[in-house]
Amino acid sequence: MTASARLKEITEQIEKLGTVQVKVLAKHYHVTEDLIRKDLRKLEQIGVADRVYGGAERKNNKFQNASAPYRLESDSVEKESIAKKAIQLINEMDYVYFDTSSTSYFTAVELAKSGKQVTVITDMLAIMKVISEYGNIKLIGIGGDFDYYTGGVLGASSISQIQTFHVDIAFVSCKSIHLDKSALLEGFVEIGHQKKAILDIARIKVALLMQVKFRETGVFQFYDARKLDYIVTEAELSETEMKQIKDLKIKLV
Repeated sequence: MTASARLKEITEQIEKLGTVQVKVLAKHYHVTEDLIRKDLRKLEQIGVADRVYGGAERKNNKFQNASAPYRLESDSVEKESIAKKAIQLINEMDYVYFDTSSTSYFTAVELAKSGKQVTVITDMLAIMKVISEYGNIKLIGIGGDFDYYTGGVLGASSISQIQTFHVDIAFVSCKSIHLDKSALLEGFVEIGHQKKAILDIARIKVALLMQVKFRETGVFQFYDARKLDYIVTEAELSETEMKQIKDLKIKLV
């Protein structure tokens, strides 16, 4: 089992049981207790759990609140603001990729309502559903193993399908961005790998980032921010952040 797969399983146990113990996990996965402690530190960093003596416990249901159903209902005003800006980057007849993020979902909704004739490719089920209701958009859905927390398909088979496409523009969000390190970060390796695959097939690469993403922490660096063409956010950033974005030669919308 890979380290990332083990992290996902431990996360699911924390969500289901509320607490886990280092000794029990080490025995179950046939690894050292030090390695499990390292895993729990990573989960604490991304807000899934709080470490306690001998193990870890669920952190105020934060992981549940990071699931797709919750994210689709939270911060809707901010995400709609980003979406209205983002669709201005889309041209008629474009091939457009949306990742499994709630901000991409809001952007897909705005695109559908705009009446533009485009082709949408996505790995998020909620986006497939909303796009399927509009006749002006051709829809291509990526297949793979369904992941409840992202609300889409995930894994090697999905990435293989993604890599067969070339799109005009791709929209992704992420756990956080570190401008000083020119890095987009995610909480889990598999999610980061899939978002990288999406950006790699796009002529124009766009990050949809709420202002809070500039303050949050991720674990896995999956993409060099210098390769982005645009960052779309809902609020004015600090002068330092705007200068960093300009220095990275990224257009801010």
